[in-house]
Amino acid sequence: MTPVGAETIYPVILKVPAKHRALSGRERVLFLRQYARRAVVLSGGEKGRVFSEIENDADGRPIPVNGCFWSLSHKPEQVAGVAALQPVGIDIETVRPVRPGLMERITDAEERRLADPVTDLVFFRFWTAKEAVLKALGIGLRGLAHCKIFRIVDETSLILSCHQTYWQVEHAFCDNHLISVACQDSNPRLIWIIPESGQETVSFLFNE
Repeated sequence: MTPVGAETIYPVILKVPAKHRALSGRERVLFLRQYARRAVVLSGGEKGRVFSEIENDADGRPIPVNGCFWSLSHKPEQVAGVAALQPVGIDIETVRPVRPGLMERITDAEERRLADPVTDLVFFRFWTAKEAVLKALGIGLRGLAHCKIFRIVDETSLILSCHQTYWQVEHAFCDNHLISVACQDSNPRLIWIIPESGQETVSFLFNE
């Protein structure tokens, strides 16, 4: 149950327009970063926080804007962005087959015992949750060893510990993509903004 007074957060997921999916190399990376920034701005706009320019510091960490923290993530077919009044992280991944070696490198035996069996979907729940928390903390993958899955709550939520702090991470699904959001608030209210099937953009927020 979400506590009274908990912050409401609006993670925004956008599908990359078909005409841009053919891009490659640096051109594609630049477009995806910019498109993910649009998702961040839209997320902030839902909270009444209007900002048109978002930047990273010298270490690549997002710089808060008008007291609003933000995070973004992107894959070739979808991008994600979120803004909140406290540290927040978001990660998106395409669910796909995973090599056993990678699974053992990212998860330990205790974590794998939490799910039986450890499917590709479970792996990406674990992976995106860890990425989201590390982004919220601003420490990046160098903190991965300190990030442990503590408990699977249900199909769309789990609890993770990192540096002796517990985080509740919420998941959403869009086509074959899994998105995770972690916020410093132990139990925020998340309202996901995701395009309907067949849509590329969230049409009620903006038009191409």
